[in-house]
Amino acid sequence: MGKKSTPGQLDLGVHAVNSLANFFAVDNDLKIKATKTSVTVTRSGDAYPDMEVVQYRSNQSPRTIATDSMADESGMDSMPISSIWGNPKINKTWTDGRCVRGC
Repeated sequence: MGKKSTPGQLDLGVHAVNSLANFFAVDNDLKIKATKTSVTVTRSGDAYPDMEVVQYRSNQSPRTIATDSMADESGMDSMPISSIWGNPKINKTWTDGRCVRGC
């Protein structure tokens, strides 16, 4: 979706379509920024589906950087008319596993 990445930052645009009902879709923008001391993840877009970002480092245990649960477990947030029902867009940020904005 036209995102650019640099050595310290990964930008992803995700457009996911339901394989059974292709008019159900979700759009999310993810930004992962890493420095020598921290990792920051920003997610914006539809409040579906779940998301988990895990960091794997050499000779260290995996570390969860960000976890986000879907707003509606039925998956109805992916319906094309879900915004009419007031399903909000999200804009959240995590730093080193702690939600710091939009929590």
